[in-house]
Amino acid sequence: LPYCSAVCCLASLKQAGYVRAQHPDAEITMCYIDVRAPGKLEDFSVKAQAEHQMTMLKGKVAKVTEDAATGEVIVEVEDVLGGGIRRIAADLVVLATGMPPATTGLPGVAYDTNGFATGPAGAVPVFAVGCAKKPLDVAATVQDATGVALKAIQAMARS
Repeated sequence: LPYCSAVCCLASLKQAGYVRAQHPDAEITMCYIDVRAPGKLEDFSVKAQAEHQMTMLKGKVAKVTEDAATGEVIVEVEDVLGGGIRRIAADLVVLATGMPPATTGLPGVAYDTNGFATGPAGAVPVFAVGCAKKPLDVAATVQDATGVALKAIQAMARS
């Protein structure tokens, strides 16, 4: 995606914690392009990486295949910091995907270049909020919804 979803990295770190809790001896590797943990979430990111004893591998996953001889899942990833291509055998691979817009094409709604709602495309008031407006975590969505609710009340009071 041409934008950051702002929640994928943190969700991956959280899921790594679930794996660590159920399988204390697991070897956990998180392949990433950029770890984005805006604001106060950076503390969570740093703490989670340390607590979950995970290997952070900066690199884009190029391919996930199965080794025909062993049945193992093989992750092929470009190791940006170490150089070269690494092949990692895994029992489980979780691919974190970005958050695409889910409201494209609604009548009366304007959209940005990525397909997220920006507001009205006509005379009828439309208030874009939360993940319809941009990728957000739960706390930011609640905060955004509160602000938009106040805007809607103000618009109704004026009419």
